[in-house]
Amino acid sequence: MLYLTGLPFSLSLAYMGLAVLFSVGIGMFFGFYPAHRASKLNPVSAIGYAK
Repeated sequence: MLYLTGLPFSLSLAYMGLAVLFSVGIGMFFGFYPAHRASKLNPVSAIGYAK
């Protein structure tokens, strides 16, 4: 057990793995969803929309 600021502190590998999986899932969703939507657009109108 590790003590930071006088309080007991411990890390569980299961919770760290869950946090990593959750973060990867959020990153994948917010990366792929806009890309998927953009892939369905007409390139000329997509460039015009970005301005």
